[in-house]
Amino acid sequence: PLDSIAPLVNQAHQTFATQMTQPYDYRIQQLKGIENLVQENWDELSSAIANDLGQGPMYAEAFELSSVVSRARYSQSNLRKWMETKRVPTPFPLNLNMPIHSELAPNPRGVALIIVPWNLPIQLTLNPLIDALAAGNVCILKPSEKCDNTTSLLTDLLTGGKYLDPRAVQVVNGGAEQATELLKH
Repeated sequence: PLDSIAPLVNQAHQTFATQMTQPYDYRIQQLKGIENLVQENWDELSSAIANDLGQGPMYAEAFELSSVVSRARYSQSNLRKWMETKRVPTPFPLNLNMPIHSELAPNPRGVALIIVPWNLPIQLTLNPLIDALAAGNVCILKPSEKCDNTTSLLTDLLTGGKYLDPRAVQVVNGGAEQATELLKH
């Protein structure tokens, strides 16, 4: 229902405000959760793609599932480097008379909304989710309403609490009305 979206978005902002998604160990745990989600449910995900898109297991492996596992592993191996504060050159007018330096500190932005199209329903759900969780954000996903089987399976896997923290990943199912309501917040 549309009236449940505003409280869900508010809860997501409250979760982000606790800063629970920012520590390195938390982010790594979420990334490993996505990797495990795909590996442990490979056949079910492949079957859902076959039912929704009419594509076989080779398509699922080549275009959907293997890229998600690769991206999750790549993110895990580079996360510490991505989180480091880096010293950068100070812009010219400011560095003439004072001994100052500048730093670039990567910080999470808040709540990320990921609206997923129908054509690659797993890859275009989980790859942006990997990026957003690696950055320390809370995520709200709006999967495609055109891929019923994949959307239903991903909703169960993502919100069940086995793989990801349900406080940091929320799923809103529905069509254009739900997407429009999400965009208002």
